[in-house]
Amino acid sequence: MYIGHAPRPEHLVALRMLSPRQMRLITGARTRLGPRGGEVALEYFAVRDPSVVRVVPVDKAPVNGFRHVSLVFQIDRPSLLDDAVSLHPGIVPAVSPPQAFLLTVGLPIAREDEFYRRAIVDRPPGSFTDLYGRIAEMVGQG
Repeated sequence: MYIGHAPRPEHLVALRMLSPRQMRLITGARTRLGPRGGEVALEYFAVRDPSVVRVVPVDKAPVNGFRHVSLVFQIDRPSLLDDAVSLHPGIVPAVSPPQAFLLTVGLPIAREDEFYRRAIVDRPPGSFTDLYGRIAEMVGQG
C-alpha cells in the first residue's frame, strides 16, 4: 500500500496505458495537501497486476513510519506515450497542482471496495496527514 502525490498527467499516463485487468481507479474524493493547502483530488489506484509496477526505494528518512519510494510503471506500449496525455493550452505542467493518491498492489479484487470504504468513505480524510494516520491504523489492524 502506498500513498503520495504526483502531477495529474502522471496519473493519466498510467491509466491510459494499463487495462482494467491491470489497474482500477476510484476517483472523486478530495483532500488537502498541507495544513493550509487547497483541495486536491484523492484517487485510489488498485494495481491488480503486480508485474506492472516496480517499487524503488528512495534515500530519504521515513516520515511517520512510512518509507519513501518511487513507483515505476512497466508499460509495454511506449509508442503510445506521445499522445497519452495532453495539457490544456496555457497550462504549465510545473504549475499544475499535484494530485494525492492511495495505491495498493495485488489486493484481491473482492477486497478493493471494502478497502476504499474503510480508508476514504467512512471517514473522509480532511488532509493528507489524516490519510497517513488512517493507513497506519488500518495496517496495525491487519
